[in-house]
Amino acid sequence: MSLPETIPVRREPEAVPSSPSSELAWMGAVVLLIFIVAMVWSKLRGASATSSLASKGGHWFSRLQMRTAQAPQVRGSTRLTPTHSLHEVEWQGRRLLVGCSSHSIQVLSEIAIGAEASAEAGQGTDAGHAGKDGIR
Repeated sequence: MSLPETIPVRREPEAVPSSPSSELAWMGAVVLLIFIVAMVWSKLRGASATSSLASKGGHWFSRLQMRTAQAPQVRGSTRLTPTHSLHEVEWQGRRLLVGCSSHSIQVLSEIAIGAEASAEAGQGTDAGHAGKDGIR
C-alpha cells in the first residue's frame, strides 16, 4: 500500500535490484584475491626455506622455522597410571627422562647426546646398567 504523494512523509528511495552478473563479478574478484594471496604465501614460504636469508635467519619466517626446528622431540612415552607417565625427550643436544603427573612435571635424568654414545661403549652388554638409549 502506498501513500498519496500529497501527504508530507519522508520516503525512502526504492531499492534498485542488483543484477546477477554484478554479484557474480564480485564473487569472482574475491575468489581471485584469495587465490593470489595463497600463491604469494606459498612462494614466500618456499623461498624462505631455500634462500640465503633463511640460512642467516634474516627473514622473519625463517627465524620462525629455526625456532620450530629446535623444538623438543619426544622419542618415547610410557603411561604408568592414568595420571602418571614417563617421556624420553631430546632437546638442545640433551636427552631427558621426564616424569609427568596431573600436578607436576619433573626431569628425572639428563645426559648429553654425545656423551650417551661414549657411555654405551664403556658399558658393553652389562645387564645391570641403562638400556640401549643410555638413560639411567
